[in-house]
This record gives sequence, C-alpha cells and structure tokens, in this order.
Amino acid sequence: MTKWRKLATVVIACGLWSAITIGYLAAAGASGEQLPVRVVKITLAHEEHGQFVDQISEFAAENTLGVRVGQPLLDPTDVRIRMWRRDVKILAIPIIDPNILDLRYDVGIYANGDQPLPMGLVDRFVEDLRDRLRHLDRVSFTIIK
Repeated sequence: MTKWRKLATVVIACGLWSAITIGYLAAAGASGEQLPVRVVKITLAHEEHGQFVDQISEFAAENTLGVRVGQPLLDPTDVRIRMWRRDVKILAIPIIDPNILDLRYDVGIYANGDQPLPMGLVDRFVEDLRDRLRHLDRVSFTIIK
C-alpha cells in the first residue's frame, strides 16, 4: 500500500468516525437522551498522552470516581476514559481532527441519575482538571458548554 493510499484510508476513516459521532450526538439530543451539563475541549502534545491518562486517573481517584480506560482501536492515542460515581459521570473522548497536529479530547460532565448536578461541583471538577493538566506541553483548555 502506498503512502498516499494509507493517508487516504486514514482520512476516510476519520471522516466516517466524525460523521458517526456527530450523528450519535444529534440522535441523543433528539431522543431525549441525557446531554452533558458541561463540555471541556482539551488539546495537548502527542508526547504528553501517557501523562494525560495518568493525570485523569489520579483525578478520578482523588474525587472517589470509578474509572475505566479503554482503547477500542489499535491507535495508542485513541483512549476513551469513563469515570463515575452515584451523582456524576464524566467521559473523556478523543476527537480526531485532521486540521490540528495535537491530540484533542472532549470531556463531558453528566448528572448520573434524576437529581440535578450542583454547578458548584461541576465548576470544581473543571478547575481541578485544569490545574492537573496545566503543566503538559502545548495544553489548551476550553470550556465549550
């Protein structure tokens, strides 16, 4: 397989993955499925991926959250992180964007159950994540919602 064919395959796969993800989010909103109360976009250098996963795992432990780290594809940077406890669930999903060189993760914070999640708790989680990741190379932290 030539270099260009490999690149074309990756671009097509990324496009399909993006379309599936966007379609899922649209369907979730239309079906009444729960949407996050806060979404944070985090970008960082590829070299910092291991440190990112370590910091997220420490964040989960210190906030008494269960944590599951999964790698559904062969790409070592395609790691999905799920954290939860009785009142909250947090999902960190890698977003493949061919327009940026760095890694991007979207982190969604959800109420777990019927009770609303106190926004003070959500703000504390966001600040804790920001403080933990501040030292990573080329990190940017943007609150989307």
